[in-house]
Amino acid sequence: MQGHLTLADVASFGDALAQRYGDGDRAVKLELLSEQREAALELAAVRYAYEDSDFEGKKAGGSLSGGGKSCQVVWGGGQRDEFMSLDLDLFAAQRVMGAVGEAQALVWWENHIRGEVLKGTGDTGAGAGEAAGESVYVGITMLASAAVQAEVAGRLVSRADVLSSCANLIARAKAEDYWWQDFVRAAETNGMNSYGLDAATFRTVSILSAMRLQGIVEGAFGDDAKFYFSRTHELAARDESGRSVNVEWPLGALVTETW
Repeated sequence: MQGHLTLADVASFGDALAQRYGDGDRAVKLELLSEQREAALELAAVRYAYEDSDFEGKKAGGSLSGGGKSCQVVWGGGQRDEFMSLDLDLFAAQRVMGAVGEAQALVWWENHIRGEVLKGTGDTGAGAGEAAGESVYVGITMLASAAVQAEVAGRLVSRADVLSSCANLIARAKAEDYWWQDFVRAAETNGMNSYGLDAATFRTVSILSAMRLQGIVEGAFGDDAKFYFSRTHELAARDESGRSVNVEWPLGALVTETW
């Protein structure tokens, strides 16, 4: 939603939710999430979903996520969790591209990503030097979608794997070669273009998203960091149905809140 909301608007929306969905058996809760709260719930979701997972002897300890407007990174495994929230707005980047052209906009976007990551790691005192260790960093939401496109999702990968794969995807999309044309056609049926974007917009968003993932991994994590990217995870060990759950902040709220 574009625009501004007042507290009265939020309260009215909460009342409407309660009237529509709340009854004696169901609780309705509306919460405005701060950046830190969203990051904490995402980390809780990752740790819950991957509690029984073993990544070559390592556990899921941190998370990185992205939406249309911002990204969160949480470094775990130390004495306390550290987080940063990054203003990496894909919609704003598309507006810049429309105003100044692709070449200039991509230079701006790369510099903007680098600046946000540097500001974030400086604010927290965490970052590249702390990423190596006993934990795996799980990428979820739109960062996982970018990883799928870069072919580094669903398996344990290194920082170098992520950077090189993102660079390849970006180069192919920029070139619009035969490989990219086949990629776009396949995206219509394999779920990568789940929003039904036209070919030009899909290309633009793919480039911006891959650059965002690349910039975060490059600037916020050390050479020894390991990653696993997926939007969903099967809870087979604790659920006989083996169903997949969306690993996002609502899952973190469900497993940490008293309802």
